[in-house]
Amino acid sequence: MVNLGSHDQLSEGDIGENANLQGTDLFDADLRGAYLTHANLDDADLINADLRGVDLRNASLRGTDLYGADLDGANLSKADLSTADLRNVDLFMADLSDANIEAADLGGAGLFDATLENANLDHADLRSADLPDANLRNVSLTETDLRNANLERVDLSNAKLHGTKVAGANVSTTRINNTTTITRGEEQRVISKQMLADLGAIIRSRNS
Repeated sequence: MVNLGSHDQLSEGDIGENANLQGTDLFDADLRGAYLTHANLDDADLINADLRGVDLRNASLRGTDLYGADLDGANLSKADLSTADLRNVDLFMADLSDANIEAADLGGAGLFDATLENANLDHADLRSADLPDANLRNVSLTETDLRNANLERVDLSNAKLHGTKVAGANVSTTRINNTTTITRGEEQRVISKQMLADLGAIIRSRNS
């Protein structure tokens, strides 16, 4: 269902695969279930947009403002969300596998049961984000800010943490394994409870 409402400069025919919507005003638009694979949405305004179930595989959303948008069940696999504003976005059960989320702002975002396997989260801001049961296997978390985030039952197997901030995060049931690593200086080590304690949190180690 696509309802562009007051966005009369667009028609439903403008919404589709390979669409060029760069810089477009889609504030509060209803794009539920839209097929936007390989679309260009760089710097678009999607504040409070309804994007439930939208297919954004391989789409480009660099610098896009998605503040407060609803992306429940959306497919963002291999999408480029670098520097996007994803604050307070709802990404329940969304697929962000292999996505580039570098330097994006996900403060307060809801990622319950979301899939972020192999994603690049370097320099991303996830302060106070809610990620219970999220899959973060093989993710890169260089200089990522996870302070005060809810990481209950999050799977960090084979994740790479370098300068990651986790102080105040809920990590009591977060899962790591013997391939979850932390880099200090030039040295990379398998992460341990003591190392995480030094960062201000303790994770219960489990083998996946």
